[in-house]
Amino acid sequence: MSRVFSMSGLGMTAVASGPEPLSPMLSDGGYANDPGTALLFKLNEGDGTVIHDESSFGNLGLAHGTEWTTGKYAKALLLDGIDDHIQVPASPSLAISSTLTLEAWIFPLGELDGVGTIIVKPDSYLLEALEGADPKFRAGIWRNGASQKVTSTSRLTRGDWQHVALVYDGVTMRLYLDGRLDAERAITGAIDANLADVFIGAHPFGTPSRAATLVLDEVRISNVARAAEELDPNREAA
Repeated sequence: MSRVFSMSGLGMTAVASGPEPLSPMLSDGGYANDPGTALLFKLNEGDGTVIHDESSFGNLGLAHGTEWTTGKYAKALLLDGIDDHIQVPASPSLAISSTLTLEAWIFPLGELDGVGTIIVKPDSYLLEALEGADPKFRAGIWRNGASQKVTSTSRLTRGDWQHVALVYDGVTMRLYLDGRLDAERAITGAIDANLADVFIGAHPFGTPSRAATLVLDEVRISNVARAAEELDPNREAA
């Protein structure tokens, strides 16, 4: 299903432990694969429904209902807030239990209320946008069967590209907005790891539910706690 969104910022209308070494940036923008990368969707295919993983694990995704559009870097996917999503089959490489980084470029759209999923592995980890009058973003992990979440203090801006990230180092969850630390919460212990599928853009509960209304680019899941410098979208390519 699709809705029509005006995206003037894109110039078009579309239908709907210690820090690791810095990961490399590509000269044309965006991230390159490195040893800490468990999944990297650059979303530059431009057509079709198969999403290729640039990590060494080859975690292919299948897009449902999405539309290709202009991205932060090259191409991206438009999610209509109804049921659009990417499903990634269960993989041991995504069953992360210690250190974790979730990140994506998002271009929020519309005025819908509710929660818009960015990345979720049910009962393990999540990154989501809070849509409505006070748009923020939230992330969390599951420990001992219970979710532990932290919400940004800063608001998201509709109609503009923003980089959002969760970093968990085993003792603290930290949220970053455009490379700047925005919120944190002390949480100690292992993440509940499982072999559930990963969903991007919507939650699998329902038909699905909690669908995001945004344009999505450069989705990365890492099994390391990325250094703050790696999350700075303005740093130069190596």
